[in-house]
Amino acid sequence: MECSSGSGKFKGGTTFEGEKGTIFVSRGKIESNPEELLTQPLDDHCVKLYESNHHHQNWLDCIKSRKDPICNVDIGHRSATICHLGNIAVRTGKNVLWDPKKEQITGDPGLAKWASRPYRQPWKLPLV
Repeated sequence: MECSSGSGKFKGGTTFEGEKGTIFVSRGKIESNPEELLTQPLDDHCVKLYESNHHHQNWLDCIKSRKDPICNVDIGHRSATICHLGNIAVRTGKNVLWDPKKEQITGDPGLAKWASRPYRQPWKLPLV
């Protein structure tokens, strides 16, 4: 996966590279190479989300309906985590090694400090 803000040789967005080609996505745009990747039907093992063009309204609607939002807490957490790790990599110019089970940056204690910041008093993260 390559993420870019649009500087250098990359367009702004995210490019996923796999065995069958690449898929590029950004807000309002999706492209693939080869083009046929986007026309192939998904099989029954694929995760399928319903469409939502307004995440905030979707969240409010789901509070009332008790349905899961398009971005439930697990998906939201993982999505935010990968964005934070990408930002850390861009700002430091380093490769980030991530342990998803421990949810920690590994292999570089200095880089691991980027994953959190001190809380303002009297706030603290409770230990569980």
